[in-house]
Amino acid sequence: FTALFPYGETAAGAGSEGDAASPAAATASVAALHAIQTAAYIQAHFAPGGRDRVFATRFGDFALGVKVGVSCGDVQWGIPGHGGRYTFYFRGPGVTGCARAVMQANRGQVNADRALLPHIQAQVDTEPIAGTRCHRVVSPYRAVAGHQAAACSPDLPAPGAELPAFSRDDLRPFIPDTVLELSLEAEFLEVCPVFISFEELVDEAGLHRFLAEIIALADDFGGNLGQVEFGDKGGLLVLWFGAPTAYENNAQRAVEFLLACQRRGWTPRWRAGLASGIVWAGFRGGFERCEYSIVGDVVNLAARLAMAAGWGETWASPLLRAGLAATYRFAPRGAVRLMGRSGEIAVWELQGKRVRAEPRFHTRQIIGRDAELNQLAAHLEPIFGGRFAGLIYVHGEAGVGK
Repeated sequence: FTALFPYGETAAGAGSEGDAASPAAATASVAALHAIQTAAYIQAHFAPGGRDRVFATRFGDFALGVKVGVSCGDVQWGIPGHGGRYTFYFRGPGVTGCARAVMQANRGQVNADRALLPHIQAQVDTEPIAGTRCHRVVSPYRAVAGHQAAACSPDLPAPGAELPAFSRDDLRPFIPDTVLELSLEAEFLEVCPVFISFEELVDEAGLHRFLAEIIALADDFGGNLGQVEFGDKGGLLVLWFGAPTAYENNAQRAVEFLLACQRRGWTPRWRAGLASGIVWAGFRGGFERCEYSIVGDVVNLAARLAMAAGWGETWASPLLRAGLAATYRFAPRGAVRLMGRSGEIAVWELQGKRVRAEPRFHTRQIIGRDAELNQLAAHLEPIFGGRFAGLIYVHGEAGVGK
C-alpha cells in the first residue's frame, strides 16, 4: 500500500536540494521523519527483534514479513471514471522514488530514495546500496547533538483525529454495491485476476479517458477494478473476475474483457497477465482504513505475467489456457522464469477467439456425486415410459460441482 505524508506546497524560491533555512524544507523534514517513524513501527510489528513474526491462524502458522520504501517529492492525484463509477490514484516523483526504493529492499528492511536523504540524514543512520539511488535505513533512532530525535522516538504517537462518517452515497462511486452489501468478512473463491501494465501518460486528460474506458469495460463483463498504481515501471491496473460475485465463467469473462481492450486501439502501450485459481477474498486493513481485495498465489502469478509480457501481448497461465483452449487461441511462449517464483513456468499468449468453438462437455467420471446422480435418474424414469417427468432444477453456488 502507499501512505502519503503531505508537507504543503513548496515555498517560492526554495531550492530543489532542500535548503534547511526555508520553511518548506523544514516542514518536509518533519514529514520525512514521520514517514521513517511509521516504517520503523511497521517493521517492529512484523519483524520484532529482526525476525519475521509468526501469526497463528486456524489454517496454520504463517511468518509474514514486509519491506518498505520511502521517498520525497511532488505527488499528483486524480479521480478518473465515468457513469457513476470512479477510482483514484497517486503518481509523481515521490511515488516513483518509493517504488524504486522498495524494489531494492529485502524483507524486514526500510530503504530511502536519494531524494529523501537531505531531510533525514542529520537524525537517521543510513548506508548506501551499491549501484542504486537508494540508502538502507540502519537505525531510525539516533541521538543527535546531545538529544534524542523526537520525531523518531520509539514511543507510539497519540491516536489521530476521528474520521468523518460516510454515507453509502459517498462510497458508492468508488465501491460497488456488491461489496458494500457483503456480510462475510472473507471467503475463498475461484477467481480470475487480471493485471494490466501500461506506459504512463503525461497528459492527464488522456490518462483519465484511458482509465474511464477500462472501468466501463470491466463493468460490462462483470469484473471489478481493484486499484490503479504508478511506479518506476509506469502504471498498473489490478482487476479480478469472480469476487465478490461469482460466475460459472469467470475466466471466459476475463478473456473477453481483454479481447475487447485489444480492439480499442488505445494510445498508451499496454500488456496484460491473467491466471485462475482459488484466492482469499475479503476485507483487509483496520478500522481507520480497509479495502476489499484478493490474495493468493494466482494473484502474484498474474502480476508477474503482466510485467514479463511484451507490449501489446496478453500472457496466460497454463491452467487458465487449458480450460479455455477449445474456445480461444493461445500461442506458446516457452518456459520463462518469473521473479519471486522457483523454477520455470510455461506461458501462453492470448491471440483471439476460435471461429467455430463447439461447447465442451464433461465426458470423464464424476466423483462424489453418486447420490445426486441416482436421484436425477429416478426423476427421469417416467420419460422412458412415455410420460412427462416434470422439471428438474439444480441449484448451488459457483464452483461446488453442479
